[in-house]
Amino acid sequence: MNHGRSIAPCKHPNYSPALAHSHHFFEAQYVVEGIFTHSVSNYGSSMKQGDFCLISPDIEHNL
Repeated sequence: MNHGRSIAPCKHPNYSPALAHSHHFFEAQYVVEGIFTHSVSNYGSSMKQGDFCLISPDIEHNL
């Protein structure tokens, strides 16, 4: 997270899975294009273009 900014957009690279992790802040995920599967608290879910997800602080998740 970019300290001093309330929003820091990031683009996740294709075919580059992230390890499970958590933050001390909210994370918003919005799918601009494509489809991906993410896991929140060990519950897997597919997201597609136009989907939005808000992850609460200290919740383990990965893409």
